Parts: sequence; structure tokens; C-alpha cells
Amino acid sequence: MPSLITILILGFLLGMRHATDTDHVVAIGTITARQKSVKSSMAVGGLWGIGHSAMVTVVGILIMFLHLNISVRIGTIIEFSVGMMLVTLGVINLFGVIKIPVVHKHEHSHGEKTHSHLHFHFIRPLLVGSVHGLAGSAAIALLILATINNSAYAIYYLLIFNVGVIVGMMIITTLIGASLVYARNKLDNLNKYFVLGSGIISFVFGLYVMYQNRF
Repeated sequence: MPSLITILILGFLLGMRHATDTDHVVAIGTITARQKSVKSSMAVGGLWGIGHSAMVTVVGILIMFLHLNISVRIGTIIEFSVGMMLVTLGVINLFGVIKIPVVHKHEHSHGEKTHSHLHFHFIRPLLVGSVHGLAGSAAIALLILATINNSAYAIYYLLIFNVGVIVGMMIITTLIGASLVYARNKLDNLNKYFVLGSGIISFVFGLYVMYQNRF
């Protein structure tokens, strides 16, 4: 049996690699194109990773300890739903139906008392990450079961894999955000082209995924 250190290193590296899957990058790129700063782009990546990791962890534990079986047909349906989600994200960017607000904090004054409210509106990357996590969780959990006999090691692997996914996605969105901010500083009206371009890519790729996983 491989050592725990080997398992953790492998899990982290595979998690970072998993973050660069094409459908992940297309989805997160579509969302990040609407952000106005590197900080908000990084937050989007982190939230996507958290949503993805939560779903992978839940399904992975169910498979490892309750022997949950996800059939090929169910997996195909989930992948098809990923395609639908990408199409939806593309449409949102193309037509500007839904704008992504940023994290902001403001204060309300009530008489002599002042209350601070933190409005956290990054629900979309959490949901998108969760769908992606559900789509890829079965294969990851089955891989753990097939290669790691020690259940504690399997859980450690799953957790460090998730850390790798979060770190990898935050790096990706930070690089995208920094590139977009730099480009916008050079030419103001580039923003709409980034949003439209990412929308077209997401829409077309989503249709491709749906076609690949058609019933």
C-alpha cells in the first residue's frame, strides 16, 4: 500500500489537474468574465471549488461506506445536465439577463444604532461547482475504492483532492481576472467583448456536451 504522504501528494496534484478540465474552465471563465476585480475573480474560483468539493465529499463517502451505486445512465444524465448548465451560463452572458453582483458590505443606521450587513451574492459559482462535483464524483470515489484499502487513507485522499481542486481553480480564476483587469485598463469597451465571447464559448461547448451525452 502506498504511504500516506504519497497519497496526499497524488491527491493534491490530481485535484489541481481536475480543476483544469475543459468544462470546468469554460464554466468558471464565463462567470469570471463578469467580475470587475482580481479579488472577486479569486472569490468566484474559491466558491466554485467549495461547491465542487462538498458534492464530491458527500457522494464519495456514500459510495465508500454505503456502497452507493451510480449507474452509467445516471452518470450520463448528470453530464447532460452539465451541458445544459453551460448553455444557460452562455445565454446569461450573451443577453445580460442576470448580472453577478459582487460581495459588498454596507451599514444601516437605525436611530443611534448602526448595523453592518455582509451581502454574499456568489451563489452561482457554488451551484455550478456543485453540479460539476456531482458529475465527476462517481469516478473519483470509485478510483479511491479501487486503489486504497485503508478507509482513513481514502478519506484523507478525498479531502486533499478537494484542497487541490480549490487551489487550482482559484489560481485559474485569479489569472483570468488579472488578464481581464489589465485588458480593461488598456481599452474600456473590451469588457463587453469578453462577456460575449465567453458566453458564445460556453453556449457552443454546452451544446457539444449535451450532444455527447444525448439519450
